[in-house]
Amino acid sequence: MARRAGARGLPAVLSLALALVPALPAGAAEFHPRQVGILWQVDTGRAEPSWILGTVHSDDPRVLALPAPVRRAFARARSFTAEVALDPGAALALMGRMALPEGERLSRMLDAATWQGVKRHMGARGYPEPVVDRLKPWSVALTLSLPRPRSGMFLDMKLYMDAVAAGKAVGGLETVDEQASYLDDLPRATQIAMLEAALAEQDRLPRLLEQIIDAWLKRDLNALERLSERQLRGQPAAVAQVFRQRLLRQRNRLMVERMAPRLAEGRAFIAVGALHLPGREGVLELLRRKGYRVTAVY
Repeated sequence: MARRAGARGLPAVLSLALALVPALPAGAAEFHPRQVGILWQVDTGRAEPSWILGTVHSDDPRVLALPAPVRRAFARARSFTAEVALDPGAALALMGRMALPEGERLSRMLDAATWQGVKRHMGARGYPEPVVDRLKPWSVALTLSLPRPRSGMFLDMKLYMDAVAAGKAVGGLETVDEQASYLDDLPRATQIAMLEAALAEQDRLPRLLEQIIDAWLKRDLNALERLSERQLRGQPAAVAQVFRQRLLRQRNRLMVERMAPRLAEGRAFIAVGALHLPGREGVLELLRRKGYRVTAVY
């Protein structure tokens, strides 16, 4: 039973690539008064063009039904790169990082009301109490920030599996250990604050996720930023600061640095969360500063 619940939740966590990050602002919305586009072409001036897709981490059928321009770019690509490699070895490594050290229990870290809420909402996602009790606070917070999976085949995972099936070279911009360490290294009190904030959002989560999907389908990055900024106001100050600096801006710079070899090869298809794209410190602007030509395709 425990093994089944863990496997069920794992693709969602992997494909989301730090699930709380898309609920936070990627930068100053006023820097780009109007940004429309989820698929962007990147030209180096030396290699064939590549593409960056801003994803919304969902298994909603409306999201998985990619439009023709995205499908064409993906078909032309020689390689596919996600935020993190989604291979089975990475999945096992992440499972280990999500678990508390032997002898520690989540229930002993939380007050009674919070623990009851965690059990109820995690149980609704298919996690039995003994499994939940062994999870770190940040991993529960991430899970509670995800939509309840329908198929578990989130967009990022589907693209990765399609790339493997097509014989494309695949990879990730970050390792599992790096992604886990962003949150694993936080003080325990901050992790618990994240968990409590995610728990408090449960009643509003379906509506927020629907708004995010709607904005993504309209390719409206500014609307996504506005939703994110509104969500951020409900987060504890310490959590918001960590997300802005460590989980967003720091990761954006790392992503741009690590996608450079793929861009140099040409015909690379790179998928990252849509809110990594816009803003003064977003991926698109960071690429432009490095001399790339970045234009909206769709």
